[in-house]
Amino acid sequence: MKTIYTTILGTLIWLSAIAAKGQLVINTVEKLPMGTTYSFWLADTAGAKPGSGGQDVVWDFSNLNISFLGKDAEVLLPSQTAYESVFAGSNEVRKTSDGSYIFLNRKADSLFTVGFRSDMANLNIHYTKPLLFAVNKMAYGDEYTTTAEYEYQFNGTDFIGSGQYNLNADGYGKLTVNGRTFENVLRIKLSQNFEDKIKANGIVVSATKIAAYRWYNAFNSSAILSMDSVVITTQGGTENRSEILVHKNPSGTLSVKGIENIALSAVIKQNFIELTGIANSHAQSVDVYDITGKLITHETISNNNNIFKCPLPYTPITGQLFLVKINTATGTKTIKLGLK
Repeated sequence: MKTIYTTILGTLIWLSAIAAKGQLVINTVEKLPMGTTYSFWLADTAGAKPGSGGQDVVWDFSNLNISFLGKDAEVLLPSQTAYESVFAGSNEVRKTSDGSYIFLNRKADSLFTVGFRSDMANLNIHYTKPLLFAVNKMAYGDEYTTTAEYEYQFNGTDFIGSGQYNLNADGYGKLTVNGRTFENVLRIKLSQNFEDKIKANGIVVSATKIAAYRWYNAFNSSAILSMDSVVITTQGGTENRSEILVHKNPSGTLSVKGIENIALSAVIKQNFIELTGIANSHAQSVDVYDITGKLITHETISNNNNIFKCPLPYTPITGQLFLVKINTATGTKTIKLGLK
């Protein structure tokens, strides 16, 4: 239950990769704006291996068996959840379709997990020493080793946990998955080694080891591909879990299937937002959020015109910011707008 769910799927390009001394540098890892939604496919884990690290690696996952069973996620403000007061140190949330929430604290160049909520298990985990979630910039060879501590209550018993966490950019090169090939991909390996104890007497009840791999490029703030392996040891024995997630709509591809070119744009005009490129993108609906993450407009797009005028409930004033989420037949694009 402490697996880092960092994969899950981004749509907005913030910054780009640069070459430094022949090595790849990425400054987009997990930089997802408020209101972003993203989706990914589950793949069969049988026989799948992450491959080796190093320079100019070719990771070929052409034979990966994708089930096309999906998961979805969304970036929210804590105020958009029922748990804002529970995880007071958070300023960003990742909500997934399985009913879990990762509460994060975003700083200038790093992102930390401060809490985890599972609706299914009715469980809240509080990180008394936050867990490192992402760092920017990341270059091949960069490595961070830290510790984390957490506490939770389950079935009326209080538990504490702690351990070591390592984040290592262990390779870069070319990635092929789901019929698409991506150049200039940086792989980040995440390792966790934690013990959970009964708080009252210090008895160890479980040990969890996690090895996870994430493949990023400059065009996708969430991972194009992720592979997680979890080993949980208790008094009852050892359990092995694994999961592979594949980005549904990644960008920056040299696709053998062809690149889908969606040229959507948006501008503020008086009391409406004008969207251009609707017909070519097969847009279906549009959601507009204010800068606090509050949904202020939802409109269904039913015509085939190239321009769509989305009404606003008020006339914006100078300095106001909006997030415009355009839902298409194949994915979601998020545009950040401001009135100067």
